[in-house]
Amino acid sequence: WRTVRSLARTYAVVAAWFVAVVLVLWVGAVVVAMRFGPLGQSMVQFSRQGMTWFPFSIGVTVVAGYHAAHIAAGMTRRALGVGTLLTSVGNAVVLSAVIAGLFWVEGLLYAANGWQQAIIDEGWFPADAGDLLAILGWQTLVTTAAQVSGMLVAVVYQRTGPWWGTLLLPLTAGPIVGMWWIVARGVTAEWLTTGARVGLSVLLTAALAAAYLVLLRGLQLRTPRT
Repeated sequence: WRTVRSLARTYAVVAAWFVAVVLVLWVGAVVVAMRFGPLGQSMVQFSRQGMTWFPFSIGVTVVAGYHAAHIAAGMTRRALGVGTLLTSVGNAVVLSAVIAGLFWVEGLLYAANGWQQAIIDEGWFPADAGDLLAILGWQTLVTTAAQVSGMLVAVVYQRTGPWWGTLLLPLTAGPIVGMWWIVARGVTAEWLTTGARVGLSVLLTAALAAAYLVLLRGLQLRTPRT
């Protein structure tokens, strides 16, 4: 739990900055859009990319920067693996809850002004802007997968070096695209039910996590070249 507590503090600071940036951008977008007439679409929906690639970058950065210090402090790679996975899930839930809450606030603002909170992003989840629980669930799945993918990318780069690490990106970062295919509205095949989407999302994330733990187990510390 020492690793979890340490990572949780780090994640809390980074998440707070991310949420602050999202809030500023959302307010700015609403203010600017108001100048061109009544709003007819949600502004929060455009956080989708940020809620994917920012957690991905957190995963890369935390594993790349934390591994050596963690081992030097006498802690195990197993503790690092479990700790990073647990905090990744927690971070995904918190960030997703913030986005769902922002949808709720936006809905109140739009309703008070007679605006329409429509979703126009074809890559959005199979949920309306007012379906906050669905948004929370789908966003948590995607954000968790993105962060675990980032951790896998970091481990692969450290184990194989820059050339192979880059060549293997379709296998380490590519699953994020697969995740969006699974959940996205207008892209997923009609025969794929909600239960199947959830199941495939969980399986994909579990596969990424398993690969991450296996590769982390034998990861050696690299000494700087002089």
